[in-house]
Amino acid sequence: MADRAALEELVRLQGAHVRGLKEQKASAEQIEEEVTKLLKLKAQLGQDEGKQKFVLKTPKGTRDYSPRQMAVREKVFDVIIRCFKRHGAEVIDTPVFELKTRPASTSERCTCLWPLSAGCAWVES
Repeated sequence: MADRAALEELVRLQGAHVRGLKEQKASAEQIEEEVTKLLKLKAQLGQDEGKQKFVLKTPKGTRDYSPRQMAVREKVFDVIIRCFKRHGAEVIDTPVFELKTRPASTSERCTCLWPLSAGCAWVES
């Protein structure tokens, strides 16, 4: 473990050195030489089994909102909810996605609406 920590520190220092050369607009040959050293250090470091990288994907048919857009949405929904409550409505919260399984019978024809990692939403066709 101590060797790995020392190697990580060398990689960090070499990376800082390369960035410094780029900021100083050093020659391309010198930068390339230092980058080669950095890549060799990284190769020695290898893959860390404990750190697994994964990518979060937005399901098809959905979208993410920026903080600015979300602030506007919350304000609009707040106005709508207050108006509804004023007239006696109650607030409910429902799921955006529902997990549905494909029917067991092969005689029923179904089509997948959208693929999800946890399952697929099916509708009779």
